[in-house]
Amino acid sequence: MFKLLKLTAVLLTAFLLSSGIATAQQPPTVTVTGIVTNSKGDPIGFASIVAKSSAGERSYTTFADSLGKFSFENLPVKGTYNFEFSAVGYQSRTITGYILKSEGNNAVIVSLKPGTDMLKDVVVVGYGTKQRKDLTSSVSSVSGDVLRKAPVATIDQALQGRAAGVQVTSSTGDPGGQISVRIRGISTASPAGSSEPLYVVDDIIQPNGISFLNPNDIESIDILKDAAALSIYGVRSANGVVLIKTKKGTSSGKVRVTVDGFTGVSQVWKKMDVLNIQEKATLNTNIIRAYNEQFKDVVSFVPIAVNPEWATPQRIANLPGSGTNWQDQVFHTGKVVDGSIGVSGGDSKSTYYFSVGHRKEDGTMVNSGFQRTSLRANAETNANKWLKVGITLGYSTSNRKVVAGTNDDRTGFMQSAVFYSPDIPVYGSNGEYGVAPVANINWYGNIFHPVNTIQKSNPKYTDNNLSGSVFGQVKLPFGITFRSTFAAGQYSGSYSVFNGSLVGSAAAPVSATNLYAGQYGGHNWNWDNYATWSKWLKGHSLELTAGYVAQYVYNKAINYSQSNFSNQTPDFQQPGLGDPATISFPFTPPSEIAYTSVFGRLSYNYQEKYYLQITGRQDAGSPAYVTDKPRGFFPAASVKWRMAKEKFMEAIEQIDELSFRASYGEMGNIGNLAYPGYSLVKINSNYGMGGVSQNGISLGQYASVTGTGWERLRQTDIGLDLTAYRGRLNITLDWYNRITKGMRVIPKVRDIFGSSTNPPLINLAGDNIRNTGFEATVTYNSAIGKLHYSISANGSINKNEVISLGDMDFIVPPDGTLVGAYQPSRTMVGHPISAFYGFVYDGIYKSEAEIQNAPVDQVGSELRPGDIRYKDINGDKKINEDDRTIIGNPTPKYTYGINLNLSYENFDLSMLLQGVAGNKIYNYFYQQGTVGDPRYNEGINRLADVNKSWTPDNPDASLPRIAFRDYDNAKNSRFSSFWLQDGSYLRLKNVQIGYTVPVVLSKKMQIERIRLYVSASNLFTITRYKGFDPEIGINSTGYSDVFSANRDLQIGVDRGVYPQPRMLLFGLNVTF
Repeated sequence: MFKLLKLTAVLLTAFLLSSGIATAQQPPTVTVTGIVTNSKGDPIGFASIVAKSSAGERSYTTFADSLGKFSFENLPVKGTYNFEFSAVGYQSRTITGYILKSEGNNAVIVSLKPGTDMLKDVVVVGYGTKQRKDLTSSVSSVSGDVLRKAPVATIDQALQGRAAGVQVTSSTGDPGGQISVRIRGISTASPAGSSEPLYVVDDIIQPNGISFLNPNDIESIDILKDAAALSIYGVRSANGVVLIKTKKGTSSGKVRVTVDGFTGVSQVWKKMDVLNIQEKATLNTNIIRAYNEQFKDVVSFVPIAVNPEWATPQRIANLPGSGTNWQDQVFHTGKVVDGSIGVSGGDSKSTYYFSVGHRKEDGTMVNSGFQRTSLRANAETNANKWLKVGITLGYSTSNRKVVAGTNDDRTGFMQSAVFYSPDIPVYGSNGEYGVAPVANINWYGNIFHPVNTIQKSNPKYTDNNLSGSVFGQVKLPFGITFRSTFAAGQYSGSYSVFNGSLVGSAAAPVSATNLYAGQYGGHNWNWDNYATWSKWLKGHSLELTAGYVAQYVYNKAINYSQSNFSNQTPDFQQPGLGDPATISFPFTPPSEIAYTSVFGRLSYNYQEKYYLQITGRQDAGSPAYVTDKPRGFFPAASVKWRMAKEKFMEAIEQIDELSFRASYGEMGNIGNLAYPGYSLVKINSNYGMGGVSQNGISLGQYASVTGTGWERLRQTDIGLDLTAYRGRLNITLDWYNRITKGMRVIPKVRDIFGSSTNPPLINLAGDNIRNTGFEATVTYNSAIGKLHYSISANGSINKNEVISLGDMDFIVPPDGTLVGAYQPSRTMVGHPISAFYGFVYDGIYKSEAEIQNAPVDQVGSELRPGDIRYKDINGDKKINEDDRTIIGNPTPKYTYGINLNLSYENFDLSMLLQGVAGNKIYNYFYQQGTVGDPRYNEGINRLADVNKSWTPDNPDASLPRIAFRDYDNAKNSRFSSFWLQDGSYLRLKNVQIGYTVPVVLSKKMQIERIRLYVSASNLFTITRYKGFDPEIGINSTGYSDVFSANRDLQIGVDRGVYPQPRMLLFGLNVTF
């Protein structure tokens, strides 16, 4: 013990001497205090203040508290000081030549002007904040004011087009529908993997997304993208981290009330052009007659009857014109109302913020809509000089009513709305749903009545989310600050999907009814503890952060199904009211994820020119992995050179800031597979032994294999930051290379495990997935007289490639995701994840001679002129399944956004253009609407483009011939590159024009600020895509088990997607 004390004393003495704090060597010191305010006199919280001595030997840094107060202790009274102030959303300001008084009061009060970039100078990072100039990592920032200009239901939607390297895609135009966010590409092809980022809201980890948040409550969003920023979040950081801060109160001494609201209407931005009654009758008659002529010499052939009402041109000419427009029957003008009230205030000691919000939005499709009510409360107080405490609390409840079967290739509602025969009325003379005059599927198809379907199918979802946190921050001796936050969340929800009896166009009605219902819920908590210590000495700046984190997530679900309901009214669509013999309760075990972590970060810079940051985090054991590798360490390092600080740059007056960054590190991906606490073994499993199947015991569905661990990603990033022309021009460039290794997959050889339905996962050896890309953000802001403007453009290029799958040939989604008879998506080495796999289109046969000289088509039967010719990939003079290959990439290579902001006196204008390029979409919906779908038979209506089909009189047509029952020989409807279309688009995502009432007038009404605005979204879309909407998200069909969690295994397939709405809104912002 004595030796330990002696060693400690020696080290402490050495530290004190090296720090130069011996009083004999120091001049007198004083304390400088101050406050940072805005132009209205309200304090600005968390501003950064740097004090620089005129001698240039040393600089000091501190941060204001939530009340805008700051202090420097023990500043040497030597020479003059320059004080540099910067804060989120404000222009930086420097006070020069300040002379410290050895006696008396040294107080600095400064006012900052609003900045053009809300997060230009200070950004939030993992477990702390940093000034932008000191940032050595890649972080994109978006302010809450920018997000609120997009009238969307969820925060993640508002991020679209706002940040480079962040791809946001709506899977549906359904209000409150599913959104996918991908940061720097898709990271994994594991069946149990996920490429969704981690969301952290006010230090609370959100395992179930952020759809519960009210956009009006958001202060700022910071998106961490490279390893230097991400590794501190360890095993959950591989796909990026989105840090969200909600609004806080002000210490102005007065209560401020803000009212925000808008209302408006929405419509679909596009409808499909279809055949009218006469065109449909002509087409149906012609293809039946061509079919009869083709097979008339076959002995067993039975001709198909032609509809006698359509048998002659004269009878067709007497038919009504356009008939029933089914799209007009199911699409309507939706209404949206959104409002929130925020109350904030405080004094020099405490601050508070409280808000309540409500949104109600009707979908553009009948019987769809979304409602959300949210509450939020944040409060902080300085209990004394060394202790600060605070609390956050948020609650949200939402209800969503959707339309069943959108983007579904068989029972899809969009198919009914477009392909239902126009000569069938909505309702018959008896008041019942209209049906075909003759029950003949060859004339009217086998498809469900659109209005009947939308009224009888009644999916409803309810979600509740409660989360909160408490924190305490303590100032300790030696300049150490310690912060402890305990955060917890609880969510619950239910769903009810009722399918009533349906009327078919010509087939027998479906009288069976069924109900799928369930409840789900869970809770999570995280306890974050970390301390920060900083020291500045003779140009050297050192900051250390170290902490401990414990996290836990628990989920459970109860599912239920029942059929044959005698009463189909809404009050009777309840569990237990159907046929008791049909009740089913499929068991879903609860799941949990738990782990503890320690982390540290060292930040060093010399003279604010040369920067080094080293980060490390170790996560220990989630029960999701029964493994001999329960721990993972995730290190990262980054460097930065601020070239603009060098003396040789002083002559270049145009450049304000020029710096180069580089980082390298590792992150982890925990995926979606959680530990349910059961089924480590499975009985009645089959083993292949000597060619004979033997019964035995296998590893269970959730068991793991020894050695299985978390997937790991390593990432390299090289970046450049440039500011020029006195802050008017800002450029950020980043190149990155991300490698996924140890990807978890289902093993190819299953005999060693047994052929259970879902065998255990194993880690592949080596590197598996690569994402390489380039990002750029360019912003220019200036003024011409009273006209102030800002133009910002961001874009990214990403290349996704599978490097290795071990001994596996490929990975495909589950069978439930088949499109027609084919699985169009396949993940293979040398190609992107979820690439399209099919036949290669090689033109259209124009004559019998071409067919005779072509390779033999072994997939279909007799070929005829007008059929598609496919390329013989392997050169064996045959066309069969061996000639399928990779034919397209569904993931955009380029994503971009352009933001424009103008202001002139009291008027303001903002505009967002957003788009993607370099991707293909499998337009299966278009294929159904032209060459047809065998399951609907030939009587369905078609898209107007069917008139571009091949005929002997039109041999140069762009579409193949329309053959009756083409599916019998699979000539033209098989999956090929012919049905892939360019998914590129440019969309005017949002435009808003506002007017702020002059202060003189608003003050007379005792109102601080009044702003009126009109906003529109999705005003136009420039695209060559022929479907409803080129924004095709992830597939939601066929995923039901734990190994189907990775929905990125099939993307870019259009089965009839619910199109995005075009909205026109009128809004009001009032501050009292």
